[in-house]
Amino acid sequence: MTSSSSGFVRLAVTAGIAVSCSIALYWYLSQDEDKQQQQKQKQQSITSTDTATTTTTTLEVPVVELKSFFNRDSLPDFYAEECKKVASALHHYGVVILRDPRVEEKHNDCFLDMMENYFGGSDGVRDARPAYGYQVGVTKDLVELPRNHCAVAGSMGPNNKPLSPCPPELDPKWRFFWRTGPRPAKTDFPSENMDAVIPPEFPEWKQVMDMWGGQMTDALFTVAEMAAVGFGMAPDTFTSRMLYGPHLLAPTGSDFQVYGTEGTVLAGFHYDLNFLTIHGKSRFPGLYIWTRDGTRTAVAIPDGCLLVQVSPLQR
Repeated sequence: MTSSSSGFVRLAVTAGIAVSCSIALYWYLSQDEDKQQQQKQKQQSITSTDTATTTTTTLEVPVVELKSFFNRDSLPDFYAEECKKVASALHHYGVVILRDPRVEEKHNDCFLDMMENYFGGSDGVRDARPAYGYQVGVTKDLVELPRNHCAVAGSMGPNNKPLSPCPPELDPKWRFFWRTGPRPAKTDFPSENMDAVIPPEFPEWKQVMDMWGGQMTDALFTVAEMAAVGFGMAPDTFTSRMLYGPHLLAPTGSDFQVYGTEGTVLAGFHYDLNFLTIHGKSRFPGLYIWTRDGTRTAVAIPDGCLLVQVSPLQR
């Protein structure tokens, strides 16, 4: 949707969870794939079409029902099966699609509406905190620089190469960082726990950000516990290490009146620093992911669902 004030277009909305235990899951995901045939699962196709080569890749990703988590005592077999689906999807694809009964589409719409209006009117300066590495508040366009992954990109086949220039250039996208979840009573990292930036033009800001950020964080805690169970670990293997982490709601957007040329890369090829990253359904396409085998595919989140990515093994 284009903002009536400036044509600022929302492209993606994400929230990330950073945890200290991420190496445990990175190690697991780096092992050889299970050669045994997987049981048939409820699937959701994610399709990518390369316009240059007309090659279409379809990725079959299971849809996990988080309602099983809330019925785990009364329906233990259903819960165990959904936990296995989480583990299998993260292991084989690095992504999993969730349907969470706590998350409603109207809440996502409320959040997107507010962010569109904010980005459309922000000067990118007043609400920025560059002295603290932009770890709270707004980050305007041409500030974030992706890390150089040209060697990795150069090793990919012609149908799977990212469109990002090499060496990387500054991203045209904007971003806003909003902390979610409880803060630690004491911290050695004050820049990770700064006071929130609240634009005064939006009296509903804190309520909306906490609402949507809370829903995204709750979903990630749930899927992290289910992943641990699916991998045969203690249920709190990941969640116990996620408490008091610098969890972020991190909406991004780009202005098509400025960066509307076809082929413009709005966010360069990168991997997240977080353990898990969750995406609500955006109003525009544009998100691409790479699976473990290096296949590039576009992402389309089904109505009423969320997409969770696990960060890759960092070498």
